Amino acid sequence: MPGMSFVYDKTGDLTKKAPTILRSLDSVIHLGHYERQVLLSERGYFLGCTRYEEYSITTFENSDFLIHLEGQIYGKGSSTIEKELMNVAEYVFQAHFKGQDHITRWLLDTDGEFIIFALHKRSGNSAIINDALGRLPLYYTKIDGKLIVSREIRFIRSLVEDGKFDEMAIAQHLLFGYALGERTLFENIHRLQPATLIRVGNNENRITLSHLHRYNFEIKDSEDKKIEDNARELLSLFTEACRNRAESDNQNVVSLSGGLDSRSVAACLRKSGIPFFGASYLDFAHTTRGEVEVARQLSKVFDIDLRIFELPNPKGEDLLHLLRMKNGLNCLAMSFLLLFLEGIKQHYGSRGIRFITGDGGDHLLRDKNPYRNLRNVDELVHYIISEHKIFSVEEVAALTRIQKSELIDEIKNHVLSYPEEDWNQKHVHFDIFERAFKWSSEGEDRNRFYLWSGAPFYSPKFLRYAMNCPDSQKSRYRLYRSFLLNLSPDASAIRNANWNLSITSSRYKIESALTDIFFRLSPFMVSKKRIKDLVRGRHGYGGGSAFIRCLEHQIDDRNAIGEYLSYPAVKEVVREHGKYSKRQIQVLFTLVSSIEETECGGSTIEKYYDAEFA
Repeated sequence: MPGMSFVYDKTGDLTKKAPTILRSLDSVIHLGHYERQVLLSERGYFLGCTRYEEYSITTFENSDFLIHLEGQIYGKGSSTIEKELMNVAEYVFQAHFKGQDHITRWLLDTDGEFIIFALHKRSGNSAIINDALGRLPLYYTKIDGKLIVSREIRFIRSLVEDGKFDEMAIAQHLLFGYALGERTLFENIHRLQPATLIRVGNNENRITLSHLHRYNFEIKDSEDKKIEDNARELLSLFTEACRNRAESDNQNVVSLSGGLDSRSVAACLRKSGIPFFGASYLDFAHTTRGEVEVARQLSKVFDIDLRIFELPNPKGEDLLHLLRMKNGLNCLAMSFLLLFLEGIKQHYGSRGIRFITGDGGDHLLRDKNPYRNLRNVDELVHYIISEHKIFSVEEVAALTRIQKSELIDEIKNHVLSYPEEDWNQKHVHFDIFERAFKWSSEGEDRNRFYLWSGAPFYSPKFLRYAMNCPDSQKSRYRLYRSFLLNLSPDASAIRNANWNLSITSSRYKIESALTDIFFRLSPFMVSKKRIKDLVRGRHGYGGGSAFIRCLEHQIDDRNAIGEYLSYPAVKEVVREHGKYSKRQIQVLFTLVSSIEETECGGSTIEKYYDAEFA
């Protein structure tokens, strides 16, 4: 991933380790137009980066501080950003740290996707801060007085002697598609939580991590307001967020699909008079044909140029790129999107592109409460697993040799750490901070390997207000409908490709009301996902699929996989692949590929370099 990497070791001389560190930076130059840069190199610390020309890393400096800003702070001029960052540094490095509240308020009021590195010149102390939502995934390890922080897990792994996989994280990946909390797939390598300050005391050899803010979704400050008033306020905040991300001097490209979220972004830009293009893709099997048809209708409403990229099936080459870029944190089945991103770059050029998505809308403007009130932690965990699972708990236990009770207890302990007391709101917290911020944001970060990508729904002010709105208003998309009607009645009237209905249609209102009644009256705790699984069936891969053939070779050829997964259980999945959904096979394949590439120093996918993975 383009971005900064920091190494701190007070006990040694990093200048002597410079060749090793530079080789580690070189290992994360994923594309030909990347370059590495050394930003700081001293005896006790090193700061470098890998980036392409358009990827933003900005330097600010005065007599006291040196600051490197990765990413974007929106809606403010360079001089204002510099002044505010210097002010933040003053609070970070004060003699008796009392500036936590000031820094927290600044983070919550600052719209952006960024990481700040600050150095206090006189003392040599340094600090790293990420934005309020942790929009740029950042990883760290802290062992024996040494600290490595990087946008690249691969960089950290290359400098850590014992880079074993985290067995519980593997189990959680199989269960949900992502690990919970700070876990990554690797032991002792953690994902930095949002709004976290790392301070490194060069003189005292002290490393401290401070979590500056935790969201509590029980707080509903806007519950006494009418739905129309909340929709108008959300529209105002959303308009500000869209304008921030799509300035008029950029080539603004909206990833336009057939759902509600991307059309909200496009409608807001159109209403604001900001020029933009639309981009959609048609996959080789034409499974996205319905999405493209709706996108074409929307492009006529917005009077914009829409580019449809017809994508071939991804090949092993593309899967290898994604595997080495995201180290298993983005499902390899998503590798076809690399072709989409390459197409956008070739068509629009790379300079001044802002790729804007609707990510986040379905999490923030939709009621994420269970249909029936949860009464205790057991019901909460049961519902989370039912709603979000990929493999069943029993299947995960068989695949990983971890006891079912141990896996469930780990989830219980994690959700009990959330600040909410209401069990339903703990599920909302899980949906945003695990499902959205792990599964979705790692995918967004994949986009940034090619071009800058932003999502207006994840403006901190918009998120805070949206989550302060009562869930009853979000039920059956009532708040979303009012919000979208204020943006564009014409866009609202076009069907949602996922429902084949318009959000404003009478039929949708009737069907959503009947669905709501069905789930509330059900004698069992039933999730939407369980119903969808029953209706759709599994629709797995055939034996001739490259996914199945490659997975079969991986478990036959690479013994190291057996250290973390049960060979008999994995072989059973391969042998009985028709019983498993494509998503299950894809997640298992991604995990096996990551273990193999890490432990064996190579990948069976290389033998399938030109094979199509469909």
